[in-house]
Amino acid sequence: MIQLFKQIWNTGTVTMTKSVDNPPERFRGKPVVQDEWCNGCEACVKMCPTQAISIVERKTPPLQFRLDYSKCLFCGLCEEVCEPGALTMGHEYRLATGEKDKLLIRFDAKAKQDLGMEESTYVYVGRE
Repeated sequence: MIQLFKQIWNTGTVTMTKSVDNPPERFRGKPVVQDEWCNGCEACVKMCPTQAISIVERKTPPLQFRLDYSKCLFCGLCEEVCEPGALTMGHEYRLATGEKDKLLIRFDAKAKQDLGMEESTYVYVGRE
């Protein structure tokens, strides 16, 4: 309690950090993508109310698309319309960053192969 008063005195703000280590089962965090399951139907792109998901290139294979977490509302509509289950809502919610560019992710199977990365990882590209 004394530390809280010292913090208020020094900073002029009241902040207490309470982290949620285990969010509830139905909690909607950031979308998680398994791009190898994506069939390219673009249902998620059409359903997204903020256009946070966009197709970069429609080569088959590989499909390349972007997910902009700075636009995402975590509404879960993309998960509902994704028939193959490539998009699911994860439990990660701590996305704060000092750089907005770090919230733009491009999923690119070819780039992952070139880098020797696993299929379930993503390739960060920043703003293009």
